[in-house]
Amino acid sequence: TVRGLFALRLRLLDQAIEKARSAPPAAAEMAADVAAALLARGRANRELGHMVQARADFEEGLGLARGARSATLEGLAHMRIGEMVETDGATAEARDRFALALRCVAAAPGDPVARLHEADIRAHVAHTYRREGALESAEREIHAAIALYRAASRPDPPSCRRRSPRRRRSGRPPSATHRRRVRAPRS
Repeated sequence: TVRGLFALRLRLLDQAIEKARSAPPAAAEMAADVAAALLARGRANRELGHMVQARADFEEGLGLARGARSATLEGLAHMRIGEMVETDGATAEARDRFALALRCVAAAPGDPVARLHEADIRAHVAHTYRREGALESAEREIHAAIALYRAASRPDPPSCRRRSPRRRRSGRPPSATHRRRVRAPRS
């Protein structure tokens, strides 16, 4: 099941983080790797419903990302914390976290992963605006997110996609899926 996969991921991340922490004092690269592992473990904890541990992992990952001077990871940490806060209904605080995340990813102009995180963050900002009833602002942010996804040549996230009623799951129009092959007569 999906829950079992998150539990397995959690155990593997626990082992990786413990091993990294027991290593000799690390350089900034190692701190960035530990920060990334903490953010992944926090996400797994959140999916399993362990919210307190997830928040602690996100905060610790944020601190390590700052120490490693990794703007992309710092932005990701702010986004993850903003997601948790927004889920609790504190949309103003979530927007503040998302604004911090946007500033962080803007500080990494050459990082293509940062552009994808920016698109994700803008989609979350749009969701908070929608929850607050600011539909024009939500629409503006969702269009910005879609443009960023397309610029990165990544498919739009499911929340941004509009499915054409004329297309089937195969992606072909109905007429293409119902065509019969015409066989040449045997000679």
